[in-house]
Amino acid sequence: MLNQEVLKGIANNPDLLEAVKQTVLDQFVEIPYAEGASDELLGQITRARLVGRQKVEAAFHAIAALKTLPQTMDSENPAY
Repeated sequence: MLNQEVLKGIANNPDLLEAVKQTVLDQFVEIPYAEGASDELLGQITRARLVGRQKVEAAFHAIAALKTLPQTMDSENPAY
């Protein structure tokens, strides 16, 4: 599936994955304030944004799990 291959490409590029994730999550930082909104409404908005952020983080965790490139470990040459 083409979509799966695109997601694997993103997962295999940690810098790209983090940049896209941070760009999306930045949309959840600021809570809009509506003049005259009740505390109940503001609480609902806040909760919805927190749940949305959790779902986005879960989605990026699932994308990161698609990583197919092996992680390289820095190691010293034992022959020295």
